[in-house]
Amino acid sequence: MDWDPYCAVFENEQVKLMRIEPDLHKQVMGENEALEVVSNAMRSSRAGVFQILIA
Repeated sequence: MDWDPYCAVFENEQVKLMRIEPDLHKQVMGENEALEVVSNAMRSSRAGVFQILIA
């Protein structure tokens, strides 16, 4: 099987999304819950998953 640049980009994106929360924790202190929410929102957005909030 030949090297597929599309798959390489996708795998690289997966690694970035898995590391997003620890990377943010290095730059922002004391906002654990907010960083978790932002990280989850970024992962969902990149995956194409949307959550509808009904107030």
